[in-house]
Amino acid sequence: MIIQCGLGAGAVVTVRVVDINGDVVRTLLDRGTMQAGFNTVQWDGTFAFSVRTVPPGMYVIVVKAEAATGSDVQSVGVGVMK
Repeated sequence: MIIQCGLGAGAVVTVRVVDINGDVVRTLLDRGTMQAGFNTVQWDGTFAFSVRTVPPGMYVIVVKAEAATGSDVQSVGVGVMK
């Protein structure tokens, strides 16, 4: 799965996959630098530190961007099917 996010300015970004219980399944980017414009991050559907694929269900992609002008958090729900 490719996650695309648009930034109005360069920022330090964290991207996490969270399950419906609020537990972090995987951190895809931890305080990485992204430039203004559209950026992508890829998730292969596996748990952190594992080759196991997550079970079918609903997950939330949480993107937190921190720039000199402030910070913002956006999230979107995704479904995983097998």
